Amino acid sequence: MIIAPMIIPSMRNDTTAADSCRYLGSMTSEAPVQEPPTPPAKPGKNKALIITVAIIGTLAIIAAITLVIIGVLNDQHDRAESDRRQFFLSARSACDIAPSDTEVIDDYNTIVFERVTKYDGATSEQVFCFLNDIGAPESLATKIENTRSLDGTRDQTWNGFRAEWTYHPDDGLYLLVERTQ
Repeated sequence: MIIAPMIIPSMRNDTTAADSCRYLGSMTSEAPVQEPPTPPAKPGKNKALIITVAIIGTLAIIAAITLVIIGVLNDQHDRAESDRRQFFLSARSACDIAPSDTEVIDDYNTIVFERVTKYDGATSEQVFCFLNDIGAPESLATKIENTRSLDGTRDQTWNGFRAEWTYHPDDGLYLLVERTQ
């Protein structure tokens, strides 16, 4: 009788002699033996997975914080824009000046008073109240009160504002106040 050598398929480096015997035994009529347990994953693979999950989690947290900060900054910008738009309107309202006595232009950065002291315009008291409310120096009111038609157009700047005015006895006071910053 000739015995042929038997080749054991897929011999791995970590296969033991006992494993080989079990394999050979499974080729006989004996009951099948269970496969050897899968060796545990290499420690490097678990570490890499943990690091990857940690990086993804950190990036997600950073993204969430960034979105919150952007939302807060947008809210603050919207509030500042609303305050800027309401600045002249609030001062006008506080001094009981009718909207028809003024014109707000240049995206709420300029307000114009025409025909002040005339029957269809604001009173000088209302205009001086307005100037005081927006923080104009008292000297501006004095300069406006003493303007004559011969003086032409005059102007003054203060704290981010500029006023330009002229007076004519027939037309009353024309006053333009604009934001410079």
